[in-house]
Amino acid sequence: MKSLPWPFLALFGILVLTGCGDDGGGSETDYSGVWRGRTSHGGTVSFTVDGHAVKTFQVVDDQATVQLTKPVAVQGNSFSAENSEGVSSPNSPAVAIQCTFDSATQCFGTYSIRRDSDQWSGTFEASRQ
Repeated sequence: MKSLPWPFLALFGILVLTGCGDDGGGSETDYSGVWRGRTSHGGTVSFTVDGHAVKTFQVVDDQATVQLTKPVAVQGNSFSAENSEGVSSPNSPAVAIQCTFDSATQCFGTYSIRRDSDQWSGTFEASRQ
């Protein structure tokens, strides 16, 4: 069996290692800062990310007000929480938020509130300021 020349093996190793690095997305992306945007119902969304945690979060529109009452971890390129995890809305027993970062400066998400048989939901888009 004929062996491959060492320069070829070295070049192949460099190409493989170069392709195995971080692609600029995911958990290594820093989303820290103030984020603001609009909801699908014409309301506002604002939140603050510090490191790998969402410290504040609020949606205000004609349907509902949703806010975060304790920090929530950013995992990979998203975060989510339910009322049992520190999300609240006045007089609402079931609240949920979910947000995915498209990039280091843009994100989109959803929120929902359920009280008895009534349910409100919406989407939002935000950008880092």
